[in-house]
Amino acid sequence: MWQEVNRFLKKQNRIAKITLGVSILMLFVLYSLIGIVYRNYSINKQMEDISNNMERLELDNLEQQSKILYYSTDAYQEKILREKLGFQKEGERVYALPRKDPEREKLIKEQQKFQEKEDKKPNIVKWYEFFFAKKKPQNTNNEQI
Repeated sequence: MWQEVNRFLKKQNRIAKITLGVSILMLFVLYSLIGIVYRNYSINKQMEDISNNMERLELDNLEQQSKILYYSTDAYQEKILREKLGFQKEGERVYALPRKDPEREKLIKEQQKFQEKEDKKPNIVKWYEFFFAKKKPQNTNNEQI
């Protein structure tokens, strides 16, 4: 009877070893399959990125080619000669108009408001402020506090 039990245990032990071996083999195959799927996904992602980059570069290339064509036209060259170098055609009159500077206009308005406010003060107040009032140092654009 002990021999039968021993044989039964050996048989069970063999089945357990085979099951363990098959399980390990299946885990290895599953691990390899997951690695292959991930590599396939990353390659597809890279291909998509490269494809998008190529499309963007093609559009940039077309834009640059159109700029080159435009810059090589006589109309553009004439425009640049007129604007930058002041050239003109024969018999043509060129008028130079003064440019408006919003910063300068704003400063002038502020000075006018200040002057109007100062003009409304009585003379005695002006003298008092001149002698007794604390003056704040004036900031210029170059100085920083």
